[in-house]
Amino acid sequence: MNEASNNSTSMSRLVIIVLTILVGPVLSWTYVIIRDEPELNITRLVDELHWKEVESPIQFVPDYPKGDITYTRKLENLFGNRVTLYLNYFLHQEQGREAINNLNSLIDSKKGSVISKGIVNNISITSVEKLSINEQVIVLKNNYRYVAWQWYFTNGKHSASTMETRINNLIGLLINKPAISNIVLLAKIRTKEADAREKLKLFVQDNYKALINNL
Repeated sequence: MNEASNNSTSMSRLVIIVLTILVGPVLSWTYVIIRDEPELNITRLVDELHWKEVESPIQFVPDYPKGDITYTRKLENLFGNRVTLYLNYFLHQEQGREAINNLNSLIDSKKGSVISKGIVNNISITSVEKLSINEQVIVLKNNYRYVAWQWYFTNGKHSASTMETRINNLIGLLINKPAISNIVLLAKIRTKEADAREKLKLFVQDNYKALINNL
């Protein structure tokens, strides 16, 4: 009986995965016929962030395919901690210009390389909410190093998982919520990686509400 139940569960998951891979992009590519105005209001989002924009050269911008709206700025809190926020917002996707694609890469090999990658789990956002993100440590050709935190937001849900995000986006498409955002935070490593991670963690905790209210 248990074996039959497990087989049924596995088959259900397989069906969901196949539908997500095959149907999701088709719905997304054709959604432009129904709706063609971006929803994201960058001005309102920036106003609600607790960290504020600072004028400072940006050494590195992620190399993902550009969405309908992209935003890249250095932001600073009252104590002088700085991070770079990169938002890549897709209301419409098409082949070769997708939020999630196996060919998408944070950094082009001509600009630098990834030193390490992994998952950071259970970042406390509120007393009940936690966030998991993808982490990559990169080094540019000029030897500057950064800790990069990356995750997705679609249909009201944050996720570091590409498969989970695809499923959430497919559900969103069906209920008139097609937007999907690729979010990247970057902190320069000056001495220790741990110090850069702490800045990223502080930013997420301070600005999580502003992000979910606007994306």
